[in-house]
Amino acid sequence: MTDTPDTAVLWQTVTASLATVFCCLVCGPYVIRALKKRFTERIASDSATLDTLHAGKHGTPTMGGVLIIGGLALGFTLCRNASLSQRLLAVAVAGSFGLLGALDDWVKATTARKGLSVPQKLLGQIVLALAAATALTLWSPLPPPTHDWSSRTAAVLWSAFVLIATCNAVNLTDGLDGLAAGCMAVCAAALAFVFLRSPATAGTGQLAAVLASAAAGFLWFNRYPAQVFMGDAGALAMGAVLGLLGLQARQEWLLGIAGIVFAAETLSVIAQVAWFRRTGRRLLLCSPLHNHFVFRRIPEHKIVRAFWMAGLAAATATVLYNR
Repeated sequence: MTDTPDTAVLWQTVTASLATVFCCLVCGPYVIRALKKRFTERIASDSATLDTLHAGKHGTPTMGGVLIIGGLALGFTLCRNASLSQRLLAVAVAGSFGLLGALDDWVKATTARKGLSVPQKLLGQIVLALAAATALTLWSPLPPPTHDWSSRTAAVLWSAFVLIATCNAVNLTDGLDGLAAGCMAVCAAALAFVFLRSPATAGTGQLAAVLASAAAGFLWFNRYPAQVFMGDAGALAMGAVLGLLGLQARQEWLLGIAGIVFAAETLSVIAQVAWFRRTGRRLLLCSPLHNHFVFRRIPEHKIVRAFWMAGLAAATATVLYNR
C-alpha cells in the first residue's frame, strides 16, 4: 500500500483523536471519584501468592472502562470518513462488550463472587460476537467476496471467533498497571497508520486512531501506580473493537503481528494448561505470561515497560512491513 491519505482525512483523524483524549483527561477525575465510592478492586484470585504480591492494589477504583467507552463513543462519531454503519457498529460493539464486562466488574465489586462464571461470560461473548459478526457481514464497508450463503455463514462464524479471541486476549493482558492500555495504544496506532494509507480502509484507520487515543488517554490515570483499573468493562470493550477493526479492513491477520503481546499472553495460558494436563507440572510460575515475572519478584513497572517495548517493536514491524 503506497497511497497517502489526503489532508481532509488526516485532519478528521486528528480532530477525533484529540477529542477522545480530551474527553478521557477531563472526565477522568470525576469518573474515578464516582467509582471509588462503590466499585473498588478486591484482590481475590486463584493464587494466594499472587494475592499477596498484589495486596497493595486493594481498594483501587475499578470499572474504569466506562471512561474508555465514553471516549470511544465521542471519537467514533467524529470519524466522518467512516460510514455511518461502521461508526454505529463500532459504538455498539464497544458498548455491548463493555456492558458485559461491567456486569462482571459489578459482581466482583459488590459480592463475594469472583465475577461471572466462565460459562456465563463465554455465553454472553458468543451472543454479542455473533450479533456483531452478522451485522458486519451485512454492512461491510468492503464489497462481499461472494454472495454464497454458506460462505457468508462461515464468515460470520470466523468473525465471531476473532471478536471473542481479541476481547479475551486483551482481558488476559490486563493484569498490571498500564500494561493493557499501553500495549493497546501502540497496537491500534500501528493499525491506524496502515489502514489510513489506503482509501478503501481510511475510515477504519480513523476508528483505529480513536481506539489508540482512548487507550492513551486512559493510560494517564492507569499508569503505575494506577489511580483506576479498566476492569473487564474496558478490556472486553477495547479487545472487541480491536477485532472489529481488523475484520472491517479484512486484515485481521495483522492483529497477530501488531498485537503480539496480546497473542503471547493468550498462548501462555493455553500452553500452561496443556503442559500441566500432560505432565502435572507448570510450564510457567503463573500465567498469563506477565504473572510469571511477577512471581520472580521483578518490579511491576519494569515488567510493564518491557512488554510495552515488545509491543512497540511489533507495531514498528507492522508499519514497516506494510510500507
